[in-house]
Amino acid sequence: MTRHILLIGITLALLLTARPAVGQDEQKAGQAQQPQNIGDRWQNMSEQEKEKFRAEMRQNRQNWESLAPEERENLRSQMRDRFIGGPARLGREQQLEAIKVIEEQVAKLKAALEAFRPEGGTRPPDLSEEQRAKIREQMMAAMRERQAAIRAIDEQLEKLRGPVRPGVGPALNIGELKQIH
Repeated sequence: MTRHILLIGITLALLLTARPAVGQDEQKAGQAQQPQNIGDRWQNMSEQEKEKFRAEMRQNRQNWESLAPEERENLRSQMRDRFIGGPARLGREQQLEAIKVIEEQVAKLKAALEAFRPEGGTRPPDLSEEQRAKIREQMMAAMRERQAAIRAIDEQLEKLRGPVRPGVGPALNIGELKQIH
């Protein structure tokens, strides 16, 4: 059962990480139509309009190149907010860092699960009360470690998921996760 939980957790992490990439593909599909429209407009422009457009594009490029890196990033975030409608998602390095934290927590979770593997599958009845109490304490400590690792994984997944507008994107249900598994 623990193996299944780990596999589901890892699958969820991978799906959440891959989801923004899928959304980017959808955006690219919409952008593939745009150059055709620009090409149509370009063909319909007169030479004077084309030259004016070229001059505007050169000016925009010079303005962009003259901006400081902080100003460029600020402008990018403003454009993201305008077109996406919310705060920017995590950058690549931040996503990798969150994934690294998740991997560490999964390793801790796995260690906590393997800490108490019953020997022979049964509990020996000849343990003293003191030994049973000690085992109980160790099991409770392992359970707390598992819960802390799961909470940390959930926090990192939320950070990776980023801001989600209600009703946007498909929601995976348990049946779909079982099929993926």
